[in-house]
Amino acid sequence: MATPHDEWSQDRQCWRKKPDSINKLYNRNNSNYASVGGQKLDSSISKPKFRPYDICFYGKRNHGFIGATLHGENKESRIEIQKEWTKGSVLRPGMVLLKNFISHDEQVEIVKVCRELGVGLGGFYQPGYENGAKLRLKMMCLGMDWDPQTYKYGNKRVFDGSTPPSIPNHFSKLVTRAIQEAQSLTEKEYGACNVEDVLPSMTPDICIVNFYTENGKVGLHQDRDESRESLQKGLPVVSFSIGDSADFLYGDKRSVEEAKRVMLESGDVLIFGGESRHVFHGVPSVFPNSAPKELLRDSGLSPGRLNLTFRQY
Repeated sequence: MATPHDEWSQDRQCWRKKPDSINKLYNRNNSNYASVGGQKLDSSISKPKFRPYDICFYGKRNHGFIGATLHGENKESRIEIQKEWTKGSVLRPGMVLLKNFISHDEQVEIVKVCRELGVGLGGFYQPGYENGAKLRLKMMCLGMDWDPQTYKYGNKRVFDGSTPPSIPNHFSKLVTRAIQEAQSLTEKEYGACNVEDVLPSMTPDICIVNFYTENGKVGLHQDRDESRESLQKGLPVVSFSIGDSADFLYGDKRSVEEAKRVMLESGDVLIFGGESRHVFHGVPSVFPNSAPKELLRDSGLSPGRLNLTFRQY
C-alpha cells in the first residue's frame, strides 16, 4: 500500500550538481530553471535582472552534496531518518504544532525546489524599506507577491516587476495533509465539535518563503494582509520549518514578556487559524548549527532556517 510520502519518493530525482552548477543555472536564459517530477515549474523563467540569493552552499561544507550515496556509512543513517512523525499538540484553540511532520525526503525536496525557484525571476531577495532599512531575512513569494512596504499583495513584484512563481502541487498537498492531521488532533482535544469552526480548511494560493541566517529574526506581528473574507473566516496560516531550529513566540498581545514560547525544529509544521488567526507571533532568534546533519548533507542547504508560510488570500 502506498504511503503518504510515496508521491515524493517516486518523483524524487538525485540533485548531483557540481559546485559551479549554480553559475550555469543562473546564466541559463529563456529556458526552464526547474523540472520536478517531470512537471515544469515555470516555462517562462529567464535570467533575472539582479543576482538572487542562493540558499544552498555548494562546495563549502564537509557534508557533501545532495544525492549523497545511500551505501556504506550513510545507509544506517538513512534508515534512521526515515521515521514517521510521532507527536502533535494543540497549543490553543485553532493553533496546532505537528512535530517532525515533514519527512527527511520531503524536506530535501522542498529545499531543492525552493533553491531552483529562488535563483530565477521572482526569487530570493532581501526586502527593505524606503529609509534604507533591511529585513533580517531573504524572501521569495509564490502564487502572489507580498510587499513589506505597503503590506499589500499583488501579481507583480514592485521593485523588479517579476511575476511570482506558482506554488508547486507537492507543497499544496502537504499543506492539506497537515491541516487534516491538525483537525484530527483538534477533534480529540475538544471532543464533539464542528472542527471547521475551530480550525477551518483552506486551499493555499500564497506562500511566503523566508530564509533566516544565524542573525535572522522577526518581531511580534499579526498576519492581517489577506482578504477580509479570509480573515473573517479564520482561514489558517500553515508554517513549514526546515534547517536550523528557532524560538517562536506567540500571544494575544504584542508583548515579548507575556508571549508563550515554543521551539520550532526542522520538519515541524505550525498551524494557526480560527480564533488564533490573529495571534501575535515572531521569531526572536535562530539557533546556529542546529539543523540535522543528514539534511545538510543531502540538500546542500546553507546554515540557517528555511520557513514557508502558506495562506489563502
